Amino acid sequence: RRISVRLINLAITIGIVSAAGVCVAAARSNVGTVLSGPLVSIFNSIIPQVVKLLMMFERHYTENSYQTSLYLKITLFRWINTAALIKLITPFPGTITEGATDVLPSIIAIFWSELTVTPVLKLLDLYGNFKKHILAPRTRTQEQMNSNFIGTFYNLGERNTDFSKVLFLVFFYAALYPAGFFFGAAILLIQHYSDKYCLMRIWGWTPALGSEVSKFSRRYFFFGALLAYALVSAFAWAQFPYDNICDPNQPSDQDYSGIYLDVLVNGNILPSVNVTQTTEVTHCSQGWRDASGISFPPTSRLQPSGESWMTSSQEKLANVYGWSALGILIGFFIIFFGSSSLRIFLSLFRSTYSTSGKDQVVDFSANLEIFAYVPQIKLPSMPFPLLACDVDELDQELIGWNDETKSYDYYNLLFDVPYEGMKRTKKIEENTRGKGQIQDHAGFKESSTRPRNVVAGADGVEVTAEDKPIFSIIKHYPPEWLQKILDEQDLEKEDKKEE
Repeated sequence: RRISVRLINLAITIGIVSAAGVCVAAARSNVGTVLSGPLVSIFNSIIPQVVKLLMMFERHYTENSYQTSLYLKITLFRWINTAALIKLITPFPGTITEGATDVLPSIIAIFWSELTVTPVLKLLDLYGNFKKHILAPRTRTQEQMNSNFIGTFYNLGERNTDFSKVLFLVFFYAALYPAGFFFGAAILLIQHYSDKYCLMRIWGWTPALGSEVSKFSRRYFFFGALLAYALVSAFAWAQFPYDNICDPNQPSDQDYSGIYLDVLVNGNILPSVNVTQTTEVTHCSQGWRDASGISFPPTSRLQPSGESWMTSSQEKLANVYGWSALGILIGFFIIFFGSSSLRIFLSLFRSTYSTSGKDQVVDFSANLEIFAYVPQIKLPSMPFPLLACDVDELDQELIGWNDETKSYDYYNLLFDVPYEGMKRTKKIEENTRGKGQIQDHAGFKESSTRPRNVVAGADGVEVTAEDKPIFSIIKHYPPEWLQKILDEQDLEKEDKKEE
């Protein structure tokens, strides 16, 4: 069922990509790049939110798995919507011309839009400011008002797609528009500082993640963009000059200069065309789709028999690019898929596990800047996460957050799902951070009606065993040196109270 839901979501995502392509194509044909460029950036901001809604129906056991799936879908959409879509909906002869709806003007419009519109929308934080300045003053409780100031939620997977999208756009059109490297550098620089500002000033809390999403992005999508760079550049040089005009190998001696009436050019009828060239040329298709046979690798063999559009130097360059692209493609599959296949094969006969990282000789308890893994659920309507475990015997400093007006019991789902054998049923209302653990607080009291099962222990000694809880129990056993420090701190606090 999990796989079927993911496939359905992927199909819906592809449908959304197609619908966005139709809208962008209509905007380009009816208005021009003035509308289509910003429309691409707007789709890049809105549609990821739709993808997140679809992700609610998927089951993921870890946050990293969720972020990786989200990253895959959004990257697929943004790569097609930003780069490949323009190429697909533009007629072949409009690749390097300067018409309002041709490829290069459209790509330049997207670059400018990514340089200006995207960071401005991010910094404006329209929905966040709407909550802070419109909704918050009209709430009835302090808690409801605080929930409007928790910051805009962001996804690490989505942030990675912004980076890979710019790289893919630059690489995809590098042969046709080398200035895109300068645009890409400027966009990534602005993206870095705008994200840094949002991270510090606008965005809110997000789940703590490892490096799996970044590794997945670097391993597959970054090198995938480089592969697209090699392949698309090879086709770009082989198809130049994109005019569908060939020189016959045996031209006639007839003079074709003169004025021709009602000439069909790119679907439009021109009243008259003045031809000054006297030599013969013929119409041919320079696109790889119309090449006879297999069009990859794109070398000088793409030219039709008896006709040519390449110069001798272009033929040499196309051959070098084409065969190099084939070698890069083979190397990509060998490196990224061959190694995995070899590892799976070897795992049938011997262990393939190898340790990663290095012991830093730093105790967990000696680093006060890191926290424990505490199962919790973040809801947009709550200022703090909901705890999904028993933290009575855990050092409260390890939870990672603190509500100065309420105890952790207020946010603990343990009390919302009572069960037979609960340790305690009464919540502590006030903040408990004055003690190391919740069980050390004066308001902590175990339930008097708590049933216990008596079982035989080692050496025939009877011990009591609690009924099996439905929530996990988290405990922390500090080392001896840390326990002494904690005891001394508790004594100091008690002395201050007595004074």
